[in-house]
Amino acid sequence: RIRNEIDPELLNIVSLVEKDDIPRERMRETVLSLYEKGE
Repeated sequence: RIRNEIDPELLNIVSLVEKDDIPRERMRETVLSLYEKGE
């Protein structure tokens, strides 16, 4: 359900996850909450 246009905030989160700075599960929750706010 991820759209083509990626929010800069999401890109920041993704780059943090790639560096393993934050746990993957936490990132998933954060992304879901960002999408809920966006709707």
